[in-house]
Amino acid sequence: MIGGKQLLYLFAGIAIALACYLFYIDTERKQSVALYFSSPQIGDVYKIKRYEDDGKRWVHYLKLKEINDSGLVFMRSKMAADASSDYLLNHYNETSSVVYTYKELAEIKDGKWETWQKDNTKLIEIKRDKK
Repeated sequence: MIGGKQLLYLFAGIAIALACYLFYIDTERKQSVALYFSSPQIGDVYKIKRYEDDGKRWVHYLKLKEINDSGLVFMRSKMAADASSDYLLNHYNETSSVVYTYKELAEIKDGKWETWQKDNTKLIEIKRDKK
């Protein structure tokens, strides 16, 4: 049988491991944005989180479809979620595109871009296939 002290140590160990894991994930995401933002490639996946005025948050994936002089053309993920389930969000609508200028993308990266809906939008990760 587990005593009170052992249970406390177990809980503390799990909490420390979880904190370390979350710190690692956050660091990896920030490094991906720093590494890939200035050199976009077709097929890059931008993971964007929106915070609405009522406190709700949504995750959207955008897959880079085209690079042109005015900005980047993305395919939107078919779903949005209040969690970050990669499996469900990693399917794209190939018939509908969204274009962001380089200025808008820089504001999104820095978390300073607000849409007409007054949602605070932030780029949290860029995924690139390692070929």
